[in-house]
Amino acid sequence: MHTRRSSLFPRLFTSSPSAPAVTTTISVGDNLPDANLSYFGSDGELQTVTISGLTKSKKAIFFTVPRPLRRRARKSTSLDLWKRMGSCMPKAWTPLPASRSTTLP
Repeated sequence: MHTRRSSLFPRLFTSSPSAPAVTTTISVGDNLPDANLSYFGSDGELQTVTISGLTKSKKAIFFTVPRPLRRRARKSTSLDLWKRMGSCMPKAWTPLPASRSTTLP
């Protein structure tokens, strides 16, 4: 299957539509659950990577954006969320001290 996308959002990640939704809580020191992620590369081609491949021997920070259920709410809620995140990200982000660092698989 040949899938292309414009370069408007070249690194947009999506989860596999065939995989069931999974809710998992992770804590510092836990191994991350492995999953496949797909995104459209800068050339517009669909690329697939795994979480373990992206985070091998690296530290990672994950955050989620809730998806509104209604189409009308989707645009305004997402935009408002990004505006709020943009205003608080520099204040909220601080590196972990060396004593709390985590080695991922």
